[in-house]
Amino acid sequence: MKSGILALLVVGVVLFGLGAGTWAYFDDTESSTGNYITADILNLKVSPDNSTWYDGTDVPSNIDFGKVYPGWSGSDDVYVMNEGGLPGEVYLYLNYSLDENINPESETNGGQTLADVIYVKIYYNDELVWDGYLKDWTYDDPGNMLDLGPLDGGKTGKITVEASIDYEDAGNDIQGDKLTFDVHLYLKQVQG
Repeated sequence: MKSGILALLVVGVVLFGLGAGTWAYFDDTESSTGNYITADILNLKVSPDNSTWYDGTDVPSNIDFGKVYPGWSGSDDVYVMNEGGLPGEVYLYLNYSLDENINPESETNGGQTLADVIYVKIYYNDELVWDGYLKDWTYDDPGNMLDLGPLDGGKTGKITVEASIDYEDAGNDIQGDKLTFDVHLYLKQVQG
């Protein structure tokens, strides 16, 4: 019986050796090199004249209405550019301060200030986005900004600020008042 088991074992080893010699599987490898991912940009630039563009906080003061008076009106433009390739939404907020200490007249009309009587209209690409008296302006910090509208990548937009003082609304109290303001513009990416 031992010789029978031994014979079977020898036959099994021979058959296994023959099978292993003919065993094969296919294999193939490919590789790709030099792959990369580049993030697009969203970069807001500002121009007072639509030709010289500024970036960051070095934007020169552009809105200067000079001396104002009852019956006065004026306007000024500021241009914005989305230098990147992503679509964005333009926002604005404005802080202002009022100096009444240089008023040459006594407060005779109930304490009126320049902010009470100066009427402002803000347009974005020739569409009115806000109008009212400056005293009613509430968009004054990054948590509360005025949505001007969309600005696609590689495009420019125009912001127009019109201001006026109605002849009948203003009295002597506004004489010598000085408004100083900072305009902040913000471009936020939108889903494209």
